[in-house]
Amino acid sequence: MRLTILGNGGGISDGLPYNAFLVDDRLLGEVPPDIMSSLFRERIKLDGIRNIFISHFHADHCFGFPFLALRLFYNGAADMIKTFGPLGLESRMLELCALAFGNDHPLREWLGDVMEFIETGPDSEIDLGDGLSIKTIWMDHPVETLGFTLKRSQAPLFTYMPDTLWNENLLPYIRSGGKAVLIDLNGEPGEAHKVHLSEADLAEMALPRCAEDIIFYGTHLKRHKSYGTGRIHYVRPGDRIEITD
Repeated sequence: MRLTILGNGGGISDGLPYNAFLVDDRLLGEVPPDIMSSLFRERIKLDGIRNIFISHFHADHCFGFPFLALRLFYNGAADMIKTFGPLGLESRMLELCALAFGNDHPLREWLGDVMEFIETGPDSEIDLGDGLSIKTIWMDHPVETLGFTLKRSQAPLFTYMPDTLWNENLLPYIRSGGKAVLIDLNGEPGEAHKVHLSEADLAEMALPRCAEDIIFYGTHLKRHKSYGTGRIHYVRPGDRIEITD
């Protein structure tokens, strides 16, 4: 299994492509405002995307949905695409598309025919097909935010933890969520308004308490950081991470 990093930036950054990723060219994680630029930069075939995961409704995670939907519509996509996210997902995405292109655009009818919106909460099991599934995880963020563990035949492959502060409830998922964790490391020392994890948080609260072969891949950053060594790495757009069972 291959994890392709499309972007690594947070809501405030030095111009980094916004955080998004793709699993085996079929599961798209997040649809930020620049999602089309990131997908085309990495030469992704859009017709391979079968599932979309939106962790929460902040702009840097979902405001690109209308542009992706519009391109798929004009490409003639007809096979069902499942989009997963928190409660309110369908109404929020339809509202975004209406604001972007109007209520009378034929995109609206296409969304009803092709896009299946699946609204969920924490600790839900969702079948993606072909033996793959995700189990959702509650994140500690000002709005309802979900991460997930991706599984194949119930065996964990990797875990995605978007915008969150440290919370002890995360530890069991880290311990049991596979050998790779893609995680929000937007936090910086001395921040006045702390709403994101930092490398120091991870080093203190997680690394000493989980298996040494678990590698953490930091994303959702304010600026590019050196790739890192040991168990904490930082991703960059275009990175490919091989995930093994």
